[in-house]
Amino acid sequence: GRMRGRMRGRMRGRMLVSSTSKPSDSVSLADRAQELGLKYILVSYDDLFGVSRSKLVPTRVAKQVQQDGAGFAGFAAYFDMKPSDADMLAMPDADTLVRLPWDPEIGWVASNLV
Repeated sequence: GRMRGRMRGRMRGRMLVSSTSKPSDSVSLADRAQELGLKYILVSYDDLFGVSRSKLVPTRVAKQVQQDGAGFAGFAAYFDMKPSDADMLAMPDADTLVRLPWDPEIGWVASNLV
């Protein structure tokens, strides 16, 4: 019914993957960071316990991070992974980039794990 129409996602394993959660490719993370006058960006995601995990990257690599993602060790975020497993990639959503009020040279951006 009504709820099913609103949930535009599909189940993959036990995790809902939303078809609307894909980061926008039309907005440039590098351009947005330059507009805001940022030197660094915190690329962030929340782990399974709701803990925010972040990686501080310089804005000079923002274009590369938007294309390739920022690598995170899954075992360190309590995912069922070993240190030898490949990194998880956090793909930043440039539409969510905001300047941190307590440090105007640093921005925060939400990311989707792939």
